[in-house]
Amino acid sequence: MAEWFSGKHIALLGSAGTGKTFLALYLALHQVLSGEAANVVLVRSAVPVRDVGFLPGDYNEKVTVFEDPYKPMCDQLFPYTKCYENLKLGGYINFFTTSFVRGITFYNSVVIVDECQSLNAHELDSIITRLGDGCRLILCGDGVQSDLRGKERAGFYQIVNILKQVDNFSIINFTAEDIVRSGFVRDYIIARDSSGFEC
Repeated sequence: MAEWFSGKHIALLGSAGTGKTFLALYLALHQVLSGEAANVVLVRSAVPVRDVGFLPGDYNEKVTVFEDPYKPMCDQLFPYTKCYENLKLGGYINFFTTSFVRGITFYNSVVIVDECQSLNAHELDSIITRLGDGCRLILCGDGVQSDLRGKERAGFYQIVNILKQVDNFSIINFTAEDIVRSGFVRDYIIARDSSGFEC
């Protein structure tokens, strides 16, 4: 899989629990640790599903909660404790929220845009246009679980449709049958989808 990914920009799309982010992180770190890229750039919206109000602290303290999903993933990939923190400290992983990517250019990086279904077209465009030479893009998203409503929700699909026209870009669609999180989650999503329920 890592050999197939080499040189490609990809979108990993589909059901929750299919391991899209885990796979993206694996592919990205494989590229970095094999010397094919300088670092992994993780980009994610810092907007929660529900407003939790003002978060105290400096920028790093405010965004650390949005980094939490990546810590157990790194611990699964490597036989060390606090692996995510060590990779970040070593400059192998950099985390950005969408609020702070404007004006930055990434070079020789694997840029993972996680939970991209909760970004509007303007935000996705702002991130994609940050990619400099030697970068690879991985979009991870599940259109069903968007936190956006109305026209903003359609932005994710607009950007994906534009990227379909770009050379060297591939889309991998995951279905409920690909869910690895648990049998219960797989059964729930299959039942949810068959019922016609819309989140």
